[in-house]
Amino acid sequence: GNFELGIATKFIDDLRQNVRRGNRARFQRGWPNYRPPIGYLEDRTSPSTVVVKDPERFPIVRQMWDHLLSGRMSPIEVSRWAEDHGLRTRKTAQTGGKPLTFQYVYRLFSNPYYMGLIQLKSGESYKGGHEAMVSPAEFEDAQVLLGRPGRSHRTRHLFAYAGMLKCGLCGKTLVPEEHIK
Repeated sequence: GNFELGIATKFIDDLRQNVRRGNRARFQRGWPNYRPPIGYLEDRTSPSTVVVKDPERFPIVRQMWDHLLSGRMSPIEVSRWAEDHGLRTRKTAQTGGKPLTFQYVYRLFSNPYYMGLIQLKSGESYKGGHEAMVSPAEFEDAQVLLGRPGRSHRTRHLFAYAGMLKCGLCGKTLVPEEHIK
């Protein structure tokens, strides 16, 4: 009964710690535990999987950055340009091989991986072992061009209880609005 449960729980906790330790070691060596973004490939021939430039896609993705940074193309125009130049998502068994959506391109331009950083959902960052595609300065410029320097947007109105009030009937959040007569 309880004894077996205790042993099973301990086993799972130990396993979780080991996986975390392995992941942390991998991050510290500069390698992600997830698929690298478009423009990079996993080299599975090396003893521990490392990330290398995708010879086919890296140059095209770098040109996308150049077009954005030149200020002459909007992200939508960049995604059209990429499609015209035959850029497709990586083909896997189930999906891929499709043109990049506008959202995909937007995410691409805000992914710190391209400036050599592995960013985890927890907020931790590690220096990547892969070759950076853009410099930190270029990355910052791109964020400004995308209209999100430091992710701060100017607020149009400040409402005291915004997001805190819910409808008593349906439970949905109430959205404040200003009426000027």
